Amino acid sequence: MIRALPRASGVPAWIRYGLISGAFAFAVTLAANLVFLLARPAELCRAGPIMLPLSGLVALFAFLFFAAAAGLATGSAIGVVAQAALSGLVVGMVGGCAVLASLPFTGAMQQRLEQLGAVCPPTSGFGGGVYAFQLGTTPPAFIQGTPPPGVVVPTPPPGFTLSPGGGAVSVSLSGSMGTVVRIIGLVVTVGVGMAFATGAAALTGLIGAAMRSRSSN
Repeated sequence: MIRALPRASGVPAWIRYGLISGAFAFAVTLAANLVFLLARPAELCRAGPIMLPLSGLVALFAFLFFAAAAGLATGSAIGVVAQAALSGLVVGMVGGCAVLASLPFTGAMQQRLEQLGAVCPPTSGFGGGVYAFQLGTTPPAFIQGTPPPGVVVPTPPPGFTLSPGGGAVSVSLSGSMGTVVRIIGLVVTVGVGMAFATGAAALTGLIGAAMRSRSSN
């Protein structure tokens, strides 16, 4: 957990601890989002599609851990649960910036998924079809693997584009619809993260405030 820091003039404790924990949360979340690009295709084929949700869970738990650490440190320092919750809100805001920072890599993520669908054996879970809804792509895309024999891909409705490539079929939202969906996805993702971070910090802030009250008696 985060150790109590000396009081900085003019900077409330909840901001200090929130920024410190938020920086760690940002780094872990960004690393979890990019590990899919850094790992070699052979390793990803062996691990299978479980790597996608697993990296997300690791980022979530780390995110909540640092938010809880900020809340505990703030509660122990000043004993005010409301400010402990605010420290979690700061963690959520700073950590949520990792989602924005990962946007430039979404095109590379899409290419990696299509590559795995082409090179991985069918038993890996990637071969023969990759399924992923990526709100961060430009435009947002649902990537579906090569359809089985006898299955005809239907004609997409207006606003969608359908283009085969690399053994996969890409259905993309284009124009204003794609922009709206992307913005909504980002807002929901960051908003939910901030809410969870605030709640985790408030809970540990209660513990920190209780510890402070007990030590002062």
